[in-house]
Amino acid sequence: MQAPVLIFLLALLLPPTVPTSLESGSRRPTSLHLLSEHPDAVCLDGSPGAFYYSPSKPDSASADTWVIFLEGGGWCFSETDCSSRAADTSFLSLGSTSGLAKFPNHNPRYQQSIYSPPSSQNCDANPVFCEAHHVYLVYCDGNSFSGGGSSSSPLHYKGKFILDASIAALLDMGLSNATSVLISGDSAGGLATILHADQIAATLAASAPKLERVKALPMSGFFPPLPTTEGFPVFAGQMESAFHTHNSSAGVPALCLEGKKEADKWKCNTSPDALAVMTTPLLLLNSAYDAWSTSCIYTLGEDGACGGADGWGMPCVGDASFAGDVARIYGPAFLCSREQVGELNEWRAGFLEQLRGTGLYERKGSGAFLHSCHTHTAENLPNAQWIEVGGVKLVDAIASWWEADEGAEFLDFAPCEWSERYPHQCNPTCHSIS
Repeated sequence: MQAPVLIFLLALLLPPTVPTSLESGSRRPTSLHLLSEHPDAVCLDGSPGAFYYSPSKPDSASADTWVIFLEGGGWCFSETDCSSRAADTSFLSLGSTSGLAKFPNHNPRYQQSIYSPPSSQNCDANPVFCEAHHVYLVYCDGNSFSGGGSSSSPLHYKGKFILDASIAALLDMGLSNATSVLISGDSAGGLATILHADQIAATLAASAPKLERVKALPMSGFFPPLPTTEGFPVFAGQMESAFHTHNSSAGVPALCLEGKKEADKWKCNTSPDALAVMTTPLLLLNSAYDAWSTSCIYTLGEDGACGGADGWGMPCVGDASFAGDVARIYGPAFLCSREQVGELNEWRAGFLEQLRGTGLYERKGSGAFLHSCHTHTAENLPNAQWIEVGGVKLVDAIASWWEADEGAEFLDFAPCEWSERYPHQCNPTCHSIS
């Protein structure tokens, strides 16, 4: 990943100030578990993989419900790219847990997850899952937990091993008694949810005799490998490189690989192709105008800068020079010109075309909640649960989908299209997260 892309991504991931009431009083004890006893379950630098665990509320009706959340944080597409992640041993690292082991309570991405509808223990924000067991898998492998092992590189591409070892450890910690399990994640963790939910569900079916329900909630994880505004297939090339760098053939859905020629197997590392073979019931949460995708896929510059394509950049889409200004990075629609809005509407159309091509809309028990806010991982922002699509709040859509049986009709919350007339934004509830 080019440095400007990484800077932009980290700016998106850095959390707003965490309210004291959510930091302490309303959160149950949480512990960091290092996978030290699993020699293959290691980060890029060789430090042990890890996860956070918070038990369910005592005597709760959710005592047998588990939420397994897969952390995001972009991807490293080459050995050079991954080396940069591995060299960072701070508690902010996306390639090591060395710093995190020393400062387990300082992970800003974990702290940010307290806002998330599936992970929050605030029952106003997360009424369905607030009292469940909460697990948060730390992301340190660089390819959505799909790395199949080191090749000739001194780096450790072991994402799939981290995932498998984490589930094995959790089964020993009580996951084997679960009746309901939600698999979720955001950004690269949202892609990881799409990639691995079926395999996790199969493991649970064989190891949790009381299991009645497994569903998936990928958030901001649908990244269509569309070309840039200038017609270059940059993101597709990046994901192909990541697939080969991480030796991910053993870490992506086997069912997807079965139908692919050797030259096309890398596509199983992408959201559309993995989603096309996914069988676990899911609710896809995503913006049709995702801020990372519109900046770092659609308007990526030749120099690798997000929003660096000719005629773009701030204030409409993200620019690394504004990396510290989160409000600007989440660019409200009114900051875009009429011409830019027209092109972003073309992105929306391409996004929806790729999504419909997966067959998702024909699946019973599943759904898609697609909003039009110019954000990335909006579900981790304060008040995000109040985003509405078609008059239905995000938190209510999640509850309806979770309680529905597997034969229920597809829940289609479709995104409106931005207007070319100022102020452009078509969803008035987006202001709740700006």
